[in-house]
Amino acid sequence: MSEWIELALEDRDTPLSLPICYIVRDDGIGDGEPTIEGVRISQIYAMASCGVALDKIREHFPELTKQNICTAINYSLQNEPEMKKLLIKQKAGQRRQKVFHADS
Repeated sequence: MSEWIELALEDRDTPLSLPICYIVRDDGIGDGEPTIEGVRISQIYAMASCGVALDKIREHFPELTKQNICTAINYSLQNEPEMKKLLIKQKAGQRRQKVFHADS
């Protein structure tokens, strides 16, 4: 994840003339999780922490710019305990879905 840390640190020095990225919490978007451009930050964090390259994340989320991704990673690093809890919650939900579908 060192590539991501470097990118996030670069993002903090970005000139203000670039478009501003907004992190939003809305109960109607992503179950109230923090999102950027409608994408859950925890999803970006999960990919980055697994070593997924920036280009691959951009392919997976074409609506995100490099600045969006760097902002999300910077937010993730500042709120890492919350991100880890969200990932655990998501994994538990995925397991419940598998069990539910296996019983169907």
